[in-house]
Amino acid sequence: MPARLLSLCIAAACVMSACTASGPSKQTTRLRHSDLALAGAEMREQLATATFLEGRTPESPPIRIVIRRLENLSSDRVPIAEQWAMVSGLIADRDVQQAARERGVVFQLPPEKASLLRETGVEYPDLLPEHYPTHVLRASIRSLVRGGAVRGSGPADVRKDVYLISYEVEEIDSREVVWQADVEFAREAKGLLVD
Repeated sequence: MPARLLSLCIAAACVMSACTASGPSKQTTRLRHSDLALAGAEMREQLATATFLEGRTPESPPIRIVIRRLENLSSDRVPIAEQWAMVSGLIADRDVQQAARERGVVFQLPPEKASLLRETGVEYPDLLPEHYPTHVLRASIRSLVRGGAVRGSGPADVRKDVYLISYEVEEIDSREVVWQADVEFAREAKGLLVD
């Protein structure tokens, strides 16, 4: 029995040392925070120039847009805090807030989000609690995973994940989508699963 335990310990030590010697793989198709930040920056530019906001002034009838958190339909785990950050970061941007003021647009938070921010001491003074919204801002992230072998019939050693992040603003009364924008990007990694 002790000899068997000793051999198991030696085998485990060999496997662990081999894993640490090779180090963590730098190639990954996992979604990164920088991907979400770049997607958010591209969306801010598109929202600031949305056609449903053209010709509006501060005196126009108010548009009250309530936000919803990002819906994660991808193969990656996106923490709830990141899901809220993807949408909150979009509308809390200084340029987006300025464009909203100039066009009579007010962004609102759902009650649970407003109370969560108050509890943590974070406040966005330009984001108001939800009160008779006229529009809703939704976002989603989707992914498609493809795997294959470089040599054709060998083991799978290539993986490519394609991500699509979509935002849309929907008018609540008519259920009409008045603005939609997408950003797409891909990540590819090569190497066997054991790498």
